[in-house]
Amino acid sequence: LHNEDEMRRKDIRKGDWVLMRRAGEVIPEVVKPLKERRTGKEEVFEFPRACPVCGAKVVREEGEKVWRCTGAACPAQLAGRLVHFAARRAMDVEGLGERLAAWLVEKRLVKDAADLYGVVFEDWQRAFSRPRKAAPGEGEPELPEKAAQNMVASLERAKATTLRRLLFALGIPQVGEATAAGLARHFGDLTRFMDASEDDLLAVKDVGPETARE
Repeated sequence: LHNEDEMRRKDIRKGDWVLMRRAGEVIPEVVKPLKERRTGKEEVFEFPRACPVCGAKVVREEGEKVWRCTGAACPAQLAGRLVHFAARRAMDVEGLGERLAAWLVEKRLVKDAADLYGVVFEDWQRAFSRPRKAAPGEGEPELPEKAAQNMVASLERAKATTLRRLLFALGIPQVGEATAAGLARHFGDLTRFMDASEDDLLAVKDVGPETARE
């Protein structure tokens, strides 16, 4: 439903009952609305023109399927990039989900994924702590250690990743798993990739001018 053209083509509205299927035996797909179950209260969905988090303008570029927030400092975008970076098929940082990513952004501990490696142990402890009142005379409750240790260890393990996973984790526009794999095969190591010119990148299958510039 992120694809506005498909949503309009299928005439899917807010409040609709819909028919779902597993496309390719994996991905949930909305096949069609069940129009016979409509009550008349259903509404045509309009995509927002401003980001609900940071208020920046939302645009849909020519040829794109999705609307995107243009806010360079949008906290929701940063949290999303952190979750993508940590995903199982990317850097596979176990334990770094939406709640933790949002907390890191809210506390201004990270400005990009690289900052994850600079978060101090005490901050990881605070991230996993659960607010509770200390008993009389008990003093401050202890911060959790095990979860923080697991996060530090998970980040350390992620350093020994493959170039394909790293390129996918970086969230470069239009670089999905397949394109990341092609780039990794073509350049072989990170140094060659970092030194590549725009023409070098264009020599890779599925890499167009826009992606090469990014």
